[in-house]
Parts: sequence; C-alpha cells; structure tokens
Amino acid sequence: MNVRTTYATGEPCWADLQTPDVAAAKVFYNRLFGWTYQDFPTPDGRSYAQAFVRGQLVATIAPQSPLQLQAGTSAKWNVYFAAADAAELLEEAGHAGGTAQFGPEQVGDTGVLGFLAPPGGGTTGIWQAGTHYGSQLFNEPGALAWAELFTPEPQAAVGFFQQLFGHDVTEYPRTTAAATVRCSSAAMR
Repeated sequence: MNVRTTYATGEPCWADLQTPDVAAAKVFYNRLFGWTYQDFPTPDGRSYAQAFVRGQLVATIAPQSPLQLQAGTSAKWNVYFAAADAAELLEEAGHAGGTAQFGPEQVGDTGVLGFLAPPGGGTTGIWQAGTHYGSQLFNEPGALAWAELFTPEPQAAVGFFQQLFGHDVTEYPRTTAAATVRCSSAAMR
C-alpha cells in the first residue's frame, strides 16, 4: 500500500469533488472504487463526506455553494498541488503569467487553500498543509494517481508550472486534437 504522510511542493496532494448531489456521488464512487465515507456537517446544514479506501483518506465529496447551485454549475473535481507557502505561491502565479483566483484562505487548523489559473485557461488548487496534508493513499486504485489540465494553450501552462514548481516536462506526440504534456517534479519520480 502506497501510504503518504507528506507531499513536496508541486506534487498533486489532494482532490475533492464539488457536486450538486453529494448522496448520488457517494453511491457512484462507492460502486466504482469501493469508497467508504465519514460525513461532516457544514455551517449551512448540509454535509460533506470524506472518502476512504482500505481505511485511508483519499478525497472529499462536498456540496456546491449556493451560487454554484443557482448558476447550474456542473459537478467538478478540483486537484490541489502541495505548497510550502500558499500566499507566496499565489503571488508568484501572477509573475509566472497566471492569476490567483482565490485565497489564501485558512481552513481551520487543516491548512491553507487557494486557486490559481495558468495562462491559457484552466484552474487548479494549491494546498499548504496544516493538520491535513492530503491524500493518505497515492497512485493506488481508488486514490489520486493522475491529473490533467485541459487547456487550449498547453505550452503556456507548461511554462507556468515549470516556473512555479520546477516541473520537468515530457511532451508526447500530437494526437488528433492536442499535444499531451506531462509535468513532474523530482519528488514525484
């Protein structure tokens, strides 16, 4: 079992699903991955679910915000990259050609989160660990193992992630629609 207790800056460390129907998502992922859950209330009376594989925390399924529900926003997975200093990384996003979209936001004692957008489109989260460092399992069935950013300008995004995290880049041959680019940090190999 590939159990993790820490993540280096730039590694994908966490994923959560924001959905209009937490109950339906829980049933789906239980059937797909065998996820089990622990539910926690939110301040507005709804609840979110922590998801587990073999007793190890792997993700969260959370209700969408009232604004997302009003707008009819589709369910969305968010992937978070580990950050030693979320505020510094959000500031650096602007210097690297992207934008800070949200944060830094302290989430109790669990950590600090933010969202940023690379140039060319797309979004990703960043997570500065407190008591919650990320997924306890990584690269295992039912746990975060791969993340992709779909963007019309992959080369702009590559430069952005290289500058922020020092990722190495491997470019794969062009397929029918777009090139595939793989970014990795030394800690991910």
